[in-house]
Amino acid sequence: MTAARIVARLAALALAAGVCASIGLAGAAASEAPPSTDLLVSTDGVHFFPALAGGLLDVGGLLVPGDSVASSLWIKNPTGASAVLRVSARDVTFSSGDIADGVTMSAWDSGTDTTLSATLRTIAECQIIVPSQAIAAGATMKMIVRYTMADFAGEVGQNESVSLGLKVAMRDAEAGPFPASACEDEGVLVSSSPARPSSLPGSLPGSLPTTGTEFVVPLLATGGFLVGIGLFLVAGRRRRREHEES
Repeated sequence: MTAARIVARLAALALAAGVCASIGLAGAAASEAPPSTDLLVSTDGVHFFPALAGGLLDVGGLLVPGDSVASSLWIKNPTGASAVLRVSARDVTFSSGDIADGVTMSAWDSGTDTTLSATLRTIAECQIIVPSQAIAAGATMKMIVRYTMADFAGEVGQNESVSLGLKVAMRDAEAGPFPASACEDEGVLVSSSPARPSSLPGSLPGSLPTTGTEFVVPLLATGGFLVGIGLFLVAGRRRRREHEES
């Protein structure tokens, strides 16, 4: 075999090896890519959308001391393959320890039929709210999110704020489990940062007029890709019964 033929054959072998390596690397990259899956959400279990037009709780939702407010969220796997989903906390903030300890969030889901309850202080960033669970093709999981406010007295909680977001993530079941940290999840991101009002509840739309309610908590809903809740605490009138008892 001549030197020219040897050189030509070596070049051909090198080219073939390069092509195979490229194919292998491309396949590895594809298999390592985050296998996120599109999901749909609904607040009535009938009409589903890629994202909510508003918040999970509308502007009219009011929370008073010793009371609670709840809303439902349906999460659907619209694909033709099984998937896994989980929900985690995002952007948990509060302006005082009293409020952090005095507002409790509870989340129930139909997949596990269990409820997680925790004060806002104890909910860490990326904490799992709904654990990873399988969801069949075309199936739907329901969540009920409830916020309960402690029976505050005096001026505790006046003009303070707290917010909590939820992130819903879904991925192909064949891709295996979620990462250990939910901070790496891809999905519908909740971001709620209500603005601080400059007046008392009497001038806020949807607030309780002069009824003796001490603190009114509007559950504000901002637009966009919101699935969670933004809470804002504003000062109200003290309860008349406390006035009369003092």
